[in-house]
Amino acid sequence: MTDPGQGDAAAPIVVGEHLRVLSQVQSRELGPEEDIPAADQAELEATATGSALDAALAARAELRDNGWTQTGEPEILSSEVIESALSEDPPRVVLGACVDSSKVQVTDAAGQPRRDPAAVRPTTNIFTLVFVDGRWRLGDLTFPDDPDC
Repeated sequence: MTDPGQGDAAAPIVVGEHLRVLSQVQSRELGPEEDIPAADQAELEATATGSALDAALAARAELRDNGWTQTGEPEILSSEVIESALSEDPPRVVLGACVDSSKVQVTDAAGQPRRDPAAVRPTTNIFTLVFVDGRWRLGDLTFPDDPDC
């Protein structure tokens, strides 16, 4: 999405694309000393910037460092624009989204799950998107005090 005036409409699409790209990057196995491939970093940089990019790269490194594997992709169940600041510099949109991560599975090196799939509930995520370098990107991700949705 390359139109800064279309932030409200672009927000759920951009967040969905980021979650898809992040899931794909997270599912690729890396050796314990292997750097995150430049192609993976470029894919993440196309959908995220700032602290959201830093968090995505840190999560990828955590999987690698612990010998964990991730499969599956979260699903956005619903979303709502909380704030729209299209005239700001840079333009910004804040999207609240109910995200179901029950299809995401993280396993350790022995193939054992790192979390109980039955304990995973949909949670509210607050995504801040910014229009930088000619496109909308995820700039920050936070959670409300009560993340249930």
